[in-house]
Amino acid sequence: MPATAPDAPAARPGESVVVALAWFPAQEYPRALELWPTLATEGAAKGAADHAAYNRALQRTLTEYADGGFTGLRIASIRIPDYLAWCQDRGKDPATGPTRASYCAGLARRRDPGVLVWPPARNQRCWCGSGRKYKQCCGTATG
Repeated sequence: MPATAPDAPAARPGESVVVALAWFPAQEYPRALELWPTLATEGAAKGAADHAAYNRALQRTLTEYADGGFTGLRIASIRIPDYLAWCQDRGKDPATGPTRASYCAGLARRRDPGVLVWPPARNQRCWCGSGRKYKQCCGTATG
């Protein structure tokens, strides 16, 4: 039986569910940790000492979702200024996981260009922004 992420949304048989996981790109990650130090100890980023470890942790989570049968997986890039403005407009606490999840769900619904389909297609660049092909970067067995 495949492993599934415990917080994965439930889908009815035959129903397609898009799951957009929050991700801070390399240029945003140090500021995100500065603003929200607990970020590296929760969710997909748990135990991530640096951005590369953070990417590997997210890759593992995405793989668990895929192994659990999810096919509509997305990575939603969070740009801190836009995210903080969105939180302020809605009176949301930007430090919480549920707020990030709500923000990313909205990005996915609007088909924001910062929302990436996972896994990347064959020979496409990696989602992590390294510039390398996915299969030679986060798509390797060791990530």
